[in-house]
Formats: sequence, structure tokens, C-alpha cells
Amino acid sequence: MIFALFMAAPHLFGSDAPRCELVGGAISTNFLDQTSTQGVATGSLAGGVGVDVKGVSSGASPGSLVFHNHHRWVTATGGTGRFSGATGSLEAYGSVNNNAGEIVLRYRGRVCHPPNQ
Repeated sequence: MIFALFMAAPHLFGSDAPRCELVGGAISTNFLDQTSTQGVATGSLAGGVGVDVKGVSSGASPGSLVFHNHHRWVTATGGTGRFSGATGSLEAYGSVNNNAGEIVLRYRGRVCHPPNQ
């Protein structure tokens, strides 16, 4: 009986598995120059977001583009510390108006926090 209690103890006091959550929302941002944007995000990751465009390539559909970016995201609840050590992935789709320098996107994905965080 004591042996069975020790075997179950890790499940009673926590897990070594990451805790994952689904996230989603929208982004509205403006180009500051040819390769940098700044704007806001709503939804699960609400807050400020900035993007540095690292490259652009043609998409699979005629007239579509794929942007390769580096993001700076600071959420309204938790700043950057809330996601320290987190991993995951996001996908986004939307519209870019190059003439006005405006971007509107919808994002969704998954964020996984380290065990015991």
C-alpha cells in the first residue's frame, strides 16, 4: 500500500508535462518604415506588438505574399514574464495595404508553458 502511494505521488503534486493553451485574436498594425511595424493585438495575447520584416516571398496563390518576421510582443496581462520559457506556434492570415502601410491579421495557435510554471 505504501509503495502504491509513492507511485501516485507525482500525479498528486504536479506534472513534468508542459501546460498548453490555445490562443487566438486579431492584430492591427502600421508600417513605421519599409521593414518595421507597430500596433496592437486583441484576444488571448492582447497588448502591444511590433514586427521586423526579415523577408517577403511569393505565396502559393497568385498575388499572395508570405512575410518572414521577427515579433516583439508585450501582453497587457503579464508583460513578457508571463511567457518566460514558453514555446509554441502561431499562424496568421489577413490583409496588407502597402499603399496605406496598414496590416490587419487574425492569429491562432498554441502556447506551452514549462512544467510547474
